[in-house]
Amino acid sequence: DCGINAGSFPYPQLCEVTMSVVEMSVPDNKRSRLAAAIMNTLQFAGRITDLLIQEGAPVKVKTTSGIHTLEELNLPVHNFIVTLEDIQNFFSSYVQSGSVAKSATETWETVVMPEFAKKRPINRSIKTPGKEYLRFTLLQQGRGRVAMVIRVTTPPPELDKLGLDQALVTKLKAGVRGLLIITGPTASGKTATALSILEWLNHHSSGHIVTVEDPIEYIMEPVHCAFTQREVGFDVATFGDGLRDALRQAPDCILASEIRDRETAEAAIYGGEAGALMIVTTHGTSIAGTLRKMVALTGDGASTAMRGVLAGSLIGVVRQELVPRKDESGFIMVCDTLRDTDNVRRALERGDWHALEGICNVATPSADFSPLSATVNRLVADRSIGLEQGQAILAAQNRR
Repeated sequence: DCGINAGSFPYPQLCEVTMSVVEMSVPDNKRSRLAAAIMNTLQFAGRITDLLIQEGAPVKVKTTSGIHTLEELNLPVHNFIVTLEDIQNFFSSYVQSGSVAKSATETWETVVMPEFAKKRPINRSIKTPGKEYLRFTLLQQGRGRVAMVIRVTTPPPELDKLGLDQALVTKLKAGVRGLLIITGPTASGKTATALSILEWLNHHSSGHIVTVEDPIEYIMEPVHCAFTQREVGFDVATFGDGLRDALRQAPDCILASEIRDRETAEAAIYGGEAGALMIVTTHGTSIAGTLRKMVALTGDGASTAMRGVLAGSLIGVVRQELVPRKDESGFIMVCDTLRDTDNVRRALERGDWHALEGICNVATPSADFSPLSATVNRLVADRSIGLEQGQAILAAQNRR
């Protein structure tokens, strides 16, 4: 028995145990075995980024070296095939935090099934007794089988240690206002970069910071700033509503964790000229493509006006990726950075996407653009990442 209790995440007592992880005993009952398996992976949160849980399959984790089962990582868990009952018990007892008097089946029927009937996933996040936050996406796949993806979120790194363009960091520290776009593929650390900026502001400035997230990934602890963190689906109906509300709350900084539709894109672009630092994250494979997508989302009729507003408020675009360290101890962020120069503004105002792509298609830093290739070459030189890995990153960059 490892002291797992329903209603709170299952390892406060285990955090006090001094024995090594391989000496821990783990329960093998359907009420707590999935929670115990997840708890044990958190002992290795520095190199485990995601847990992949599917009905009818063993628990798998994503690490710097790829996808592995818990057994392959020699974690002290019983090798078991995850059942629907495992997922129901874990979600109902530890994620949903419903009444302890309510059964897992009842919670599932009243909370989960109505969303599944609408073909929608369920997003949640919880804080562990340690420093991690866990972001859950519960969904259906394989014609009705249930799956759960868990992202492990640790406290944001220090702003100066992120690897951001130094000119951009200097502007942020000087209190710049306008629109900062952070783009990249899924699991590229976009939110961590945004939260690092917020954390620096929290410690070195005084103001009101508003976030609109789905879900809230990390609860910010106020130091010198006041925080309003709103979760889409709980505190506000949509991202667009949350951003419009935020502009009425005397914000000094706003974070929107995704740009998905017209109302959100418009609110983000207009928010950039409203006197606050507007930070938005969005998926994108290139900087020019991300800017083009944001303008396109606002509609053809408004594109000329929107390009003008965007050109006037943009302070930079960061497109980033996470690269595994050579020693597999974690990840390093590498990024391209577009700066707010006259050349960039003129190209945006004209909608000259070819010119923007030309600005971004350079191998050495310029006044307009800082390429990730410079960082990759430095990391290869100091042996933080391998030569073949660096070459693969640059080859992929050239294909975009």
